[in-house]
Parts: sequence; structure tokens; C-alpha cells
Amino acid sequence: MAVDFNPVRVEFPVTVHGRPHLLVARIVLPEPEAASRLSRPGWFFCMHGATVDWRYWCTRVEGYGDDYDSSAFFAGRGFGTVAIDVFTVGESAYDGD
Repeated sequence: MAVDFNPVRVEFPVTVHGRPHLLVARIVLPEPEAASRLSRPGWFFCMHGATVDWRYWCTRVEGYGDDYDSSAFFAGRGFGTVAIDVFTVGESAYDGD
């Protein structure tokens, strides 16, 4: 099942060592019909490793639809995804010590 792929960008202001920083994530909403079959809402909060950004959990490969997309797999089964960029990677900047 193809999922409408339109991740929503969200920002979380955080304080680290007394200095303000920004943690950025993308949210992929669950497919409503699949979510309605669950006994309660379910969400995955996903953080990547190494040097990749939020797209690690939302991989789109031309010509393959949702085949490589974890967030689409989860959404099609009624679960939402919050794909978080860790500090210094993607849009979560960190200029601290």
C-alpha cells in the first residue's frame, strides 16, 4: 500500500550546557484506516546512526515506491514515525562544546 509521503518538519528547542539549540525531526502520519484498527495509537521515535539524517527512516528510491521506506511500512500498518536528526547531522545544528 502506497502511503502519502509528506513528512511534516517539526522543531524542538532544547537547552544543552545552558545554551539553546534546535532538534529537528520529520513526522510521517499513520494511514488513518490502518490506525483505526489498532487498540491504541502507536508511534516510533527513530534516531539514525552515523552521518545520515532523518531520511534513513524515510528512504525514497525512484521507481521503488515504498519498498525501502520504513516510515511508509509503519504508516501502512497504522503507526506514526518521528524521524529525529541527531545534533550535528541534518538540520539539528549544535555549535556547543
